Amino acid sequence: MTQTNDTKAQMLDFLNKIEVKCEEIFVGKLPAMPQNIKEIIVKIAPYLTIVGLLFSTLALLTVFGTGFALLSVTALDHTGGTYKFILNGIFIVVFAVLQIMALPGMFKLTAKSWKLLFYISLLSIVSNLLAFNLGGVVIGGGISLYILFQVKSLYKN
Repeated sequence: MTQTNDTKAQMLDFLNKIEVKCEEIFVGKLPAMPQNIKEIIVKIAPYLTIVGLLFSTLALLTVFGTGFALLSVTALDHTGGTYKFILNGIFIVVFAVLQIMALPGMFKLTAKSWKLLFYISLLSIVSNLLAFNLGGVVIGGGISLYILFQVKSLYKN
């Protein structure tokens, strides 16, 4: 039990260090976003999340529906198609769960929901790295983290 707590503490410490470094870059070194744009973003973000959840549901239906039928075919290609297929399904589920957890706080602008959005952004970067999608890592990750850190001050404890 102690080792589990130590591992959790180490992970949270690591994530906090990443957050501090990202804040130095995306708030301290890059130009600030106008306040009215920040306010618009935080107002529409929960609704965009709901739309994203609907698409995630469709993606899950695809993964668990027709995807399993194709699983036997992709298992024969020996190029890691099965691995990618299963990994994408896992990431979709994790993203959806985190978005559902963050959604109520997004309407209330809570710091906890911002933190969950930060974790989603980090997981998205990891997902893109595992898929060797470097454009998604650099462009998608950079834009999402920039926006996220620009609006952080609007999320309260």
